[in-house]
Amino acid sequence: MKVYSDKKTRLWSFEVKVLINCSNIREVFFQTTRNSSWENYSHLVADEITGNGTLRELQMLTNLHNTGVIKLDIEHPAKSQILLRAGDNTEIDPNTTSRIAEEKFL
Repeated sequence: MKVYSDKKTRLWSFEVKVLINCSNIREVFFQTTRNSSWENYSHLVADEITGNGTLRELQMLTNLHNTGVIKLDIEHPAKSQILLRAGDNTEIDPNTTSRIAEEKFL
């Protein structure tokens, strides 16, 4: 973090789920946002997004938490679609970033 904490460096996170629907939307969304102090862009990615109002709820949550939503095309990943763009989190907690890096490399 100390070495790369300039304006050119961006950290991305992706929480990948098989299904987002009315029953699990809040649970999966908040799994995505719970560690949002360490990245610039946070995304919820899913193969299936179903149910009346699910996309509308995702849009509301995205606006509140700057988290993007991506519809994954499993058979052709390059054809995946960004449904809702993530906002840029300019304030990254260096302590969290350092802790995560230490845990991954120990």
